[in-house]
Amino acid sequence: MPPAIHPRWKVLAEPRVRPMVELPWYPPALAKSAVLLRHPWLFGALVPLRVGGLLRLRLRPLERELLILRTGWNCGGYYEWGHHVNAGLLLGRDWAYIKRVARGPDAPGWQTREIVLLSAADELFHDQAISAATWKALAETLGGRARVDACLLVGMYEAAAMMVRSLGVPFDGWSSLPLRLPPPPQADPPGRPAPVPPRRVDTPPPGPGAPALSWFPLSPRGRTLLQSHPWILPSGRLFARLVRGRLSFVGPDCDLVLRRTLVNCGTRAPWARQEWSLRPAAGQTGPRAKTLVRAADELHADRFISAATWSELTAFLDERQLIELCFVVGAYRTLAMTLNAMDPQL
Repeated sequence: MPPAIHPRWKVLAEPRVRPMVELPWYPPALAKSAVLLRHPWLFGALVPLRVGGLLRLRLRPLERELLILRTGWNCGGYYEWGHHVNAGLLLGRDWAYIKRVARGPDAPGWQTREIVLLSAADELFHDQAISAATWKALAETLGGRARVDACLLVGMYEAAAMMVRSLGVPFDGWSSLPLRLPPPPQADPPGRPAPVPPRRVDTPPPGPGAPALSWFPLSPRGRTLLQSHPWILPSGRLFARLVRGRLSFVGPDCDLVLRRTLVNCGTRAPWARQEWSLRPAAGQTGPRAKTLVRAADELHADRFISAATWSELTAFLDERQLIELCFVVGAYRTLAMTLNAMDPQL
């Protein structure tokens, strides 16, 4: 761990998944790629999905960077935080601005537009949804599609933090910045009740046309919501074609983790109640099922799989399956928080 990094950020001393090429020092932005190349098919499919998605976001650069920084701070995502802090400093931001991001929407000096964006990022982080008041305030500053893009952007960077932290991605030339700020907050404030799964309801089976991926929503209402955005479903179909037959964290293990992630993200929305009735119920019990559920819970609460849980997972999942586990939870959470925000508007 570089000595300049605050010791209370959760940074592993050694990578859990070794980089494809191990170097004493990585050029900027290459350390994460060197780790994810352990699963070349997933890495190759993520590049067009991620780059294409970011290019299509209808958010101004300053709005995008503010959401990324706040999400990285909330999640303890040291890698993305380091990159985007350095980028902001190069583009004229100062340390006073960076410290205000860490303090959040209550810090003095923010404009109304910035307060609303920071509040949306915080609500998505804590509740996987945006309150009616914040959504209304967002409508005064962002268009309809830009509000959905904001949810997707926050979800994408939460998912990136899960993978980077759980896999132990090392620092590189841009991420190991001098960090003298307080540690990131806990994922959920104390006393927050755990979500309760709804009663099973009868819904029509999903029709053709949805991406054939288990982490993509199965519910008709969820697909209807996603169809209102021009690139989410096409990007999912492209990703499905690129990884078809190449993913191995599938079947009952994946179904169990996704059902748990659905419960963690909240099952009160109509799309989620439909999804619960359609999502396959994994009939597993015993230590394996408990370990998978605990991994899903830790990724949800801390955006990080603990050492004890990781050690238990390695007893029955290989390296690629561990990477996929982090990916599917992050991807499904991204879609869930977006649908949670959109569903009341339908």
